[in-house]
Amino acid sequence: MVEKQGFKHFMMKEIFEQPGVVRACLEAFANPDWTAACTDAPINLNLPAEFYENLDQIQIVACGTSWHASLVGKYLLEQLAAIPTQVQYASEFKYAPPPLTPNTLIMGVTQSGETADTLAALEMEKKRRIAKGDRFLPKLLGITNRTDSTLGNLVDYLIDTHAGIEIGVAATKTFTAQLMTFYFLAIDLAYRRQTIERDRLEEILIGLRQLPAQIESILEIQERYVEQLAHDFLKLKILSF
Repeated sequence: MVEKQGFKHFMMKEIFEQPGVVRACLEAFANPDWTAACTDAPINLNLPAEFYENLDQIQIVACGTSWHASLVGKYLLEQLAAIPTQVQYASEFKYAPPPLTPNTLIMGVTQSGETADTLAALEMEKKRRIAKGDRFLPKLLGITNRTDSTLGNLVDYLIDTHAGIEIGVAATKTFTAQLMTFYFLAIDLAYRRQTIERDRLEEILIGLRQLPAQIESILEIQERYVEQLAHDFLKLKILSF
């Protein structure tokens, strides 16, 4: 059974689980000893060599919080790995699909792996591309917290965000885990494509390793100040004009 472990509600519990989730992501994907002088790779996403071949563009479909995480992912993929990236709202995808481009990675981002609109968008894109020929053949990557989900059975490649079960409706730790996953994917691609200096990659990784302690520090402030501020704001009357 999932317990609240002393917290008032699951959302608060999951907010405080974020440092542990970030540590789990670092342990799963990042080489802890990597520096610019190392000869091995800084990131290991357990993706096969063919995943990285013929990769010219990225198309992401997602909904809700996953869509917001994907917007950050677009920035990282373009700025670090220099890969043109589009983010589409999955529920609108079938009404206005973008023109097909060759050598394109199609990404579906969903916490549960069961988001109906995201799955439908991936299915649609898969069918469109199969009908188009070799250069347009689908290459599908999923980012999810549930590898045993429908998404896991649909895509060619899968990345587990290692966030653990989330009960709260408003995303907390799963959003943070998706951001970490996008960071690692962008760093991995940047390293392989040599689009950024190795010293800069080392700086980014050092910053990511400091995140768990920084989040813990913020959460300590939350306990002292943020809850009181929330009660103060609750008493305010909102004026409409």
